[in-house]
Amino acid sequence: MKKVTAFCCFILLTITLVKAQSPSSMIMHSRDFLVVQLSYDTWPGASDSVHTGGISRGVNVAFMYDFAIKQGSHFSVAPGLGVSTSNIFFKNQTADIGVPNQTLNFTQDTAYKHFKLATAYLEIPIELRYREFEDNANTGFKVAAGLKFGTLLSAHTKGKLIYAGGKQTQKVSDKRYFQTWRVAATLRIGWGNFAVFTSYSLTPLLKTNAGPDIHPLQVGLSLSGL
Repeated sequence: MKKVTAFCCFILLTITLVKAQSPSSMIMHSRDFLVVQLSYDTWPGASDSVHTGGISRGVNVAFMYDFAIKQGSHFSVAPGLGVSTSNIFFKNQTADIGVPNQTLNFTQDTAYKHFKLATAYLEIPIELRYREFEDNANTGFKVAAGLKFGTLLSAHTKGKLIYAGGKQTQKVSDKRYFQTWRVAATLRIGWGNFAVFTSYSLTPLLKTNAGPDIHPLQVGLSLSGL
């Protein structure tokens, strides 16, 4: 979380410098430099041995630079740098990421009031964009499709354990079962600064033979601007 906070501060500082050094036309017209997304997260197609539950969720933040394909075009290409996080909650189950097995075990356990698996990725997104008004992304219809190339920053579980004497929070951090690299397909459709989006991981969450074939999916709301 400290890395994500530091990255967000870096983004805000960069935006301030860009606006200070840019011509007035860029300041007046939004190019969707900053993209913030709130998502509902799920693992479609995961095996019956995995019991997710509750409201799994994520937050994505990216700073992207918009390049028009040609002068006056409605289409542009936007590469960038971002961080994405995901929190998957389980129902009466734990993910034993700290146990050195050949495969990741999902174990039935009713002792926890809440139990989640959280991941964070540093990503390079790239989008092909279309907008109704080529010089201003603050209004009109917009659509963007692309890919995100990411590397795993962290993976940890966090559980709130309830027992007769009270409660306790347990946290375990370990990346041994998880793929280091990820590629995800993305799509945003919206109007003005608001959009709905989806992101689907084309690569599996876990290493080969390390567990179920899981391809995380995010669906949610996106806010963009600047």
